[in-house]
Amino acid sequence: PDLTIGIAHGGIDKQVRVMTKQAAQRGELDLVIANPKVWSTGINLQVFSICVRHDHHPSSVQWLQAIDRLHRMGQKLPVTDYHLYHPGTIELRILRHLTEKQRLSTIITGG
Repeated sequence: PDLTIGIAHGGIDKQVRVMTKQAAQRGELDLVIANPKVWSTGINLQVFSICVRHDHHPSSVQWLQAIDRLHRMGQKLPVTDYHLYHPGTIELRILRHLTEKQRLSTIITGG
């Protein structure tokens, strides 16, 4: 299909990462393959509705912040969050740990 795709990660030139970030925020890209950390904190990604993760950070705060960036004001679509992992890997253990941490947090806070 005719998709407009942007790429942003640590191996991409900084100027290209900045231009990709700006194009994403203007809603000019259909898909971004990125590590949001290269854009620092605070970027709103509500122009997208699907998040596919393959790198699970052990911090639950960063885990939740990544998906929260899609839920900001102006989001018009349902947000879907996919987690890619391979059985028997550390990523799966991290994902299970984060899921349990979130479940316990919900129980404790009642939210």
